[in-house]
Amino acid sequence: MYELAKDYNLDVSLFERLINNGFPVVTLDTQHRMRPEVSVFMKYIYDKLENHSSVHNRVPIRGNESILHFISTAANESLMYNCGY
Repeated sequence: MYELAKDYNLDVSLFERLINNGFPVVTLDTQHRMRPEVSVFMKYIYDKLENHSSVHNRVPIRGNESILHFISTAANESLMYNCGY
């Protein structure tokens, strides 16, 4: 599959194709979905990203002590490779 992707540029997203062909680009400046504690990670990509007032002071999800969770998938990926996927 890797060879096909490289030979036919299948590894280039539609968005990248548009940029590469000179289409005007508009980036996100106000986000409406993520809590500010999560959207802070997007600041590395969208430096002018602001949070809409609707995302502030959201009620925590019942049963969750933390707002943010990181899940390691390394073990699952290694199992997939060992199974031949």
